[in-house]
Amino acid sequence: MANEPLRVVFHRRGRDVETAWCVPLSKPNQYRLDNVLLLHEKPVCGDVIEARPARAFDGELAFSRVVKACGRHVMILDYPEHRDFARLSSFVRKRFDAVCEGCFGPEDGEPGRLYLAVPKRHRPSEVFTQAASEVAGLIGVHPKLGAKKTPKKKKKKKKKKVAAKRPVAKASLFDAVRNNDVAAFARLGKSDLGLRDEHGCSLLFHAVLEGRLEIVKRMIDAGAAVDPRSKREPAPLLAAAMRNRPKEAALLLASGAKPELASDKDGDPVLVTAAFRESLGVVRALLTRPHEATVKSRALIEAAGEGNLAIVKALVKHGADPNWKSKRGNTALAIARKRKQKEIVRYFTGLGRRPATSR
Repeated sequence: MANEPLRVVFHRRGRDVETAWCVPLSKPNQYRLDNVLLLHEKPVCGDVIEARPARAFDGELAFSRVVKACGRHVMILDYPEHRDFARLSSFVRKRFDAVCEGCFGPEDGEPGRLYLAVPKRHRPSEVFTQAASEVAGLIGVHPKLGAKKTPKKKKKKKKKKVAAKRPVAKASLFDAVRNNDVAAFARLGKSDLGLRDEHGCSLLFHAVLEGRLEIVKRMIDAGAAVDPRSKREPAPLLAAAMRNRPKEAALLLASGAKPELASDKDGDPVLVTAAFRESLGVVRALLTRPHEATVKSRALIEAAGEGNLAIVKALVKHGADPNWKSKRGNTALAIARKRKQKEIVRYFTGLGRRPATSR
């Protein structure tokens, strides 16, 4: 059908890649964005955009510009517990006519994040104040809301000649990653390489997550561990899968990172996570290393459900089976049919594979 939603790639010069559903319009190359983006403030859900096939994404449609704004602005709110999601999302939809997308931890008691596209007639402070009265402990992430601290006036100091650059304070290295301050990583000690944030994520994990290739190189050259030290610590390879960082993933693998040690909180292997996140470049990098047949077939189920044909083809080429059954009895072919991924179903049926037995 002409108006059937299509997936469009959104990115910032190849970084922060994500896909979202868009509805084709009557004018060529024009679509209406139907999702709230998680990694980008603009465009906003409801905007009319222009998208064209891009070589960088294997011919997939990629966002190029906003044609007509819909009159909404983006807000991001953090809420304290899993159980707050339904109440909070229902409230902002009814009260402010907001479009909601959310993500949260898999268990009760874990915090979550709500992404909103709110009509501009509602000020962010108004939305936050009323939502906070509905759900206690709410945090305004974007825009940052609440009382601002008055900065202390710094006393002017006379400039002194410094013989050598002072070493960067350990606490500021995470900020240096965010700001892509490569010079801050000129000298690294063992204590710097072992830094972890409050969630147990390593400094190298953050560098990979932000796509700071030069910083990743310097940390690895200095002796940073490319694999996690424990099962609770997120692996740098997992960060590459989450944000589609193929260059960083290739560097980690070349430096000895082991995909079998990179799993998410649910125990899903990194290849499965990369397929679910539609991180095509990382999937290709990971497939240069051996994986169990079941892992590749599990990843295929995720890619088929998301409708990503490029990832599906790559996995099948490396031995993933569309008819392999998971413990729940799902197959990639069945999931593609259930979610009406017609292109994927056509591809699978054209393979002419025999049904495989459950493993």
